Amino acid sequence: MIEQTNILYRNPDLLMNTVNGETVMMSIERGNYYGMNATGNLIWNFLENEKSVKELTSHLQTTFQINEETILTEVYPFLEKLIEEQIIAVK
Repeated sequence: MIEQTNILYRNPDLLMNTVNGETVMMSIERGNYYGMNATGNLIWNFLENEKSVKELTSHLQTTFQINEETILTEVYPFLEKLIEEQIIAVK
C-alpha cells in the first residue's frame, strides 16, 4: 500500500515520447507499450524529479480541485497500477 511518505520516481529504462499531446512509453524489458491520458501525463511530468506521494497528491488536489476521498479511491489505485507495471517506482 502506498503511503504519503513514499518517494516516487520514473522508471528510467522506459522509452518515452509525446504524440499528439499524449505520453507514450515502451518497456523493452517487459515488451509492453503504454499510453497516458491527461492525468497520467500530468503525473509523469510531475515526477520528472523524485517526489513524495504527499507532494504529488497535494499537486493533484490543487490542480483538479479533488478531495481526500478521491485521492484514496482513484489516485492511489492508479499509482499502484503504475508501480505494478514498473512505469514508476517507490523508494
